[in-house]
Amino acid sequence: MNVVSHPELQGTQATSWSGARREPAPLLRAPLTPDELVGLELEPGTRDVAQRMLAHGASPDFTRLVLSEVLREGARGAYAIDAAAAVLARALPILPSPKRPRRHERPPLFAFVGPTGVGKTTALVKLGRKLREAGRRVVFASLDPVSLGSLERVGGLASDVDRGEIPLALVRTADDLKKLLRRSGSADAVLLDTPGLSPREDQRLDELAREVALCVAPCEPQVLLVLSAAAGRGALQLSTRAFAPFRPDGAVLTKLDETDEPGAAYEALVRARLPVAFLCDGQDARAHLLRPTGEALSELVLRGHLSGGVA
Repeated sequence: MNVVSHPELQGTQATSWSGARREPAPLLRAPLTPDELVGLELEPGTRDVAQRMLAHGASPDFTRLVLSEVLREGARGAYAIDAAAAVLARALPILPSPKRPRRHERPPLFAFVGPTGVGKTTALVKLGRKLREAGRRVVFASLDPVSLGSLERVGGLASDVDRGEIPLALVRTADDLKKLLRRSGSADAVLLDTPGLSPREDQRLDELAREVALCVAPCEPQVLLVLSAAAGRGALQLSTRAFAPFRPDGAVLTKLDETDEPGAAYEALVRARLPVAFLCDGQDARAHLLRPTGEALSELVLRGHLSGGVA
């Protein structure tokens, strides 16, 4: 049997299975230019900004919004990238850290919520270690046994718990949390882990949101939505919508070391109007937790990684 090359690859007319002749497929269209993608007439400086943003995960629509502001400010040529960095630094607020409580004040509580597999527990342990290094007295708590076991296994935390250096307990209600605080003495920071859920589990998400709201009553809560910077744009948008019942105060971006397109995560936070609290750029539970700055956030979108400007 003779092997016949596909007619469309030869540029000749082809015959369909019904015997009717059909026209050859048109040649593929050339890729869109940055100007066409964002719908703006750009010069070299702003075109460079567009190429950078698109390459690092920003959508054409979001890129157009940033460039429109840059053009409105009259920045061109070599000044365009600095103007874009300033726009990006302003667009995503940074959540202030809770202050150390004064005597008789309720301690701050960080509740980490988010989808399964985004690194909530690891990020929580990183935060606990940072706080302890700063002299804070930290209490770890969890809403379910699985998360509690995960907490103990991450970053050698179990040995600290066994030595009595870090209180750790399962809590279900506000009374459970009050008892934990009484046992731990004068704790000035509570870190609460929660079970990871699929963004499609609407009923369970609503239930967990109510559970968290009731449990954290003895403290000054700060609910943080943990998102993976390595997730796609659709998954990020789905997660920010699904976890809206928790009314998060801000967000934690993890897995920045696993992607060169963190612009999608940055954009998702801007669109969800969620300030950013912490950045995680590695798996070491004893390190790799950073406080963001405007410079660092703009670098994520324009360079695709962190190279400085973090606290």
